[in-house]
Formats: sequence, C-alpha cells, structure tokens
Amino acid sequence: MGLREYDYDIKNAYELAKKNNLKFNFIKSDLGDVHPNTVLIRLKKDNKINEIQGASVGGGAIKITKINGVDCDLSGDYNTLIIVNKDIKGALENILSVIHVNVANLYLKRTNILEGRALTILELDDKPSNLSELEKLECVIKYFYVGSDNQ
Repeated sequence: MGLREYDYDIKNAYELAKKNNLKFNFIKSDLGDVHPNTVLIRLKKDNKINEIQGASVGGGAIKITKINGVDCDLSGDYNTLIIVNKDIKGALENILSVIHVNVANLYLKRTNILEGRALTILELDDKPSNLSELEKLECVIKYFYVGSDNQ
C-alpha cells in the first residue's frame, strides 16, 4: 500500500487495504517466548504462503525476528536483500560475487529439502548498484530488496 510508519494515512490502513482488495483478519495466539508486541504476519497469494514475524520495540522502532522460518534480527538500519535460492554448492559464493558491497549481517537456512531451496538474508552497508545481475545467476530463484531509511 506504500505507507511508511510516519504516514498520516496509517490511521486509515484498514480502509485502504479493503479498497485495494486485500483481505485480512486477526487471530490472537501464543507465539512463545517473544517480545510482548510481536506479530506474525502470514501472507497468502496463489496458494503460496510467506510469513514475517516482528515486533514494535518502542520509540517507533521495529525488529523483524523471522522470515519464512529463518531466525534473524533485522532493524531496518541496513539495506536488506532477501533471496530465495537453490540449495546448491556455491550458491552463497555466487551471490556474494555479484553484489560487491560489504555484508553487515548474514542469515542463511535451508528451507525446503524436497524442493532444494534455501533463504539467504543479507544486511548490507550500501545498496548494490547491480541487483539485476542476481537474476542471471542460476542459483537465484527470486529476490527482494528493502532499502534503509538511514542511508
């Protein structure tokens, strides 16, 4: 919907979601030993489900703690690259050889043994200038880039 945390229209988010034909509901559940302001967001499109778990930790700050089952600790302070990749030898090496920026933090986990998939989450000091080069790598299935407001 393109809203930022400081956007005046955030108070109208439910109505905006409905206007954009987004269906949503809220279910109270026990997420275990997590921050009290933690939510699990489950997104479904075309029978594919993605999950993000995070918390509002005060002072307008958030912390993303899990993406599709991969534990992480993302604050939004870094440019973040999320890559669904083939779980093959050399995949990480190939990815790193393309982005050409310093990696601040790295999270990597095999996510589906049967499909041979892994999820790589990279927090980067700078925005890679050649993200489109990732599409040319055999090991990259898809990727998402989230820029930091701090840079």
